[in-house]
Amino acid sequence: MKYVVIDDEGPGRFFTEEYDSKEEAIRNADIQWERYTTNEEKRHTIEFYILESENPDEDAANHLDGNEIKRYK
Repeated sequence: MKYVVIDDEGPGRFFTEEYDSKEEAIRNADIQWERYTTNEEKRHTIEFYILESENPDEDAANHLDGNEIKRYK
């Protein structure tokens, strides 16, 4: 299973980071959201969440489909 941290900041600013464990994804996303994202960036963030990927193959069309684990805002 792959866990993907998704940071959508608008057109042309879509970032993903992948982890093998749910705990590691949550720990790193919590740190990123609380320590490294300014309040101004948070206001302009469209979506920031952790996804349990439906398909761990990064090249698959449904790789960014799946169950949402945690959403930040």
